[in-house]
Amino acid sequence: MNRTSLLMSLRAAAFAACTLFAVTGCDDASTGAADDVADTNADDTAADDVSDTVEPTENPACPTLTEPVSFGAGLWASRQVLTSIATLPPENTPGEVVTTSLVLHQISDDGAGGLSTQNTVCTLSQPPRTGVETVFGDSFLEAIPVTTASASVTGSEVVFGEDVFVLGASLDDERTDDLPASVDDPRVSDTDNDGNPGVTVVLSGLIQGEIYVAYRQLGGLTGTIDANGCIEGLMDGSLSQVELDASEPVLATFKLNPSKHPDPERSTFVALPVAAGTGCAALIEQAPALFGLTGQE
Repeated sequence: MNRTSLLMSLRAAAFAACTLFAVTGCDDASTGAADDVADTNADDTAADDVSDTVEPTENPACPTLTEPVSFGAGLWASRQVLTSIATLPPENTPGEVVTTSLVLHQISDDGAGGLSTQNTVCTLSQPPRTGVETVFGDSFLEAIPVTTASASVTGSEVVFGEDVFVLGASLDDERTDDLPASVDDPRVSDTDNDGNPGVTVVLSGLIQGEIYVAYRQLGGLTGTIDANGCIEGLMDGSLSQVELDASEPVLATFKLNPSKHPDPERSTFVALPVAAGTGCAALIEQAPALFGLTGQE
């Protein structure tokens, strides 16, 4: 392996650690040690494959709605920014990472005097770093199940109750069973039906490869609704992840141990009512204006 290849491999480990489903948007310092390995002018042409669009990693304040509404049955959409901590190679030091998602919430009467919500994840995104981007394709997103939870409003407090989803494993109790520790565990499943164990995360740009993981997220939202009907607040729950295998040996060597950032103020959401029948494609198109992101970098 020449010096350029060695540098690229170490960068692959660092960048891939920064770009898993729950582990995205690392601080540049987490990859600095790899840059010190060799003095090289690696070819940057693959960076052309990386999107120039950078998703804002903070939620803006609630916008003013044209038609104020109260919380209740109907279709709502949220923009969620989850901050987590992971152990990042090559120095195995903790790093702060970010994942942004758009979610649709169908709120309905539960038949017992309360409300319930069906939650559909439409997008996952992250800021690309130095020519490396994680691609969460259609098969990945389709593998995330629609979850159901309670919903309630008390005064101005709105709660979307706890939900759970597991990717890459079949567990008897999705909330409490341990995730598979290795690819040989019979509970490992090919959730996205691509022929690889677990669920596949694709790296694009300077680093090309796939990482196969098992992942669990316990969710929930608690926020305050304003007079216009906009909700903003904090993400509840926790996350866990196991790296099962990878398409490249260097990508299979790290154990990231991601966990939700201990500061609850670092994981936030904004939720707004949207027109009945709005689907994921329409939400993605409307999101910049809907959530007041137009003009942000």
